[in-house]
Amino acid sequence: MRPFESVQDLRTRLQKKRGVSVGLFEQYMEVMQGYIQVDRCLNKCESIGKDILEVMRIWGGTGRGGESGRSRTSTPEGGSQAALGISSQDTGMHIAAVDAKALKEMAEEEMDSKKRKILKAYKPDPPVGLADGVKLKDYQIVGINWLTLMYDKKLSCILADEMGKSKLWRPPHPYSHD
Repeated sequence: MRPFESVQDLRTRLQKKRGVSVGLFEQYMEVMQGYIQVDRCLNKCESIGKDILEVMRIWGGTGRGGESGRSRTSTPEGGSQAALGISSQDTGMHIAAVDAKALKEMAEEEMDSKKRKILKAYKPDPPVGLADGVKLKDYQIVGINWLTLMYDKKLSCILADEMGKSKLWRPPHPYSHD
């Protein structure tokens, strides 16, 4: 039956051919349209992820072509980024603290307006409205900046953290007297 000059030509020939259903072709076309939509969605998500990754690398000091040594990173064991072999290819989510003074200096020196804007977007001070005497830890400031970044980009997000090694709470048994 090949070659077909158009999709309409294919449909016409399938209708004339006994035992071959046009419905099979139509189902195939629907599946392909679904794949195209999934690919579009995945490409958009990948683009958003790359954009966020770039910001995190710049804030972490790795957005200028490798490790700059300007960010302070730590692990639960107290190890350093270099000691752990963390490459410039990782996500930047290991950042526990950012050297805000170094970011400010980098922003003043940066020639690329996009990178300068990213560097200036990092806010080292906690937001207004905290109770007197409350001091946020470095990783909390990084988290607030990340949440602000997500908000500015109109992205939904959840910032989650381990809450320590506590026992799992279970509701009391309905027939217990506790």
